[in-house]
Amino acid sequence: MVLLQELDLIDRFLFDEVMEAPEVHQAVLEIIMITPYDLFGYGKYQYTFQPVCKGAPGLQLEDGTKQIFLNTKGRNPEDVSEEKKEEKKGAGRN
Repeated sequence: MVLLQELDLIDRFLFDEVMEAPEVHQAVLEIIMITPYDLFGYGKYQYTFQPVCKGAPGLQLEDGTKQIFLNTKGRNPEDVSEEKKEEKKGAGRN
């Protein structure tokens, strides 16, 4: 981990820009993976994960991080937003 004081001018500028723009900050915290198969076997187009404490399952880390897996072979199109459907098409997997 690098301390804020140790960042060079360019890194500090980029850090400031991300921290000041909520939409950019959120985009950095979301990881989206598109796969041509169902990684988890539940037949869903989208699986979303957020950090949860294993020792206290009701406790979530509210830091905005999110991992989203889009599956091109899902069977529940009504549960996927139009934006995610467009991302899937944009990746060449429709």
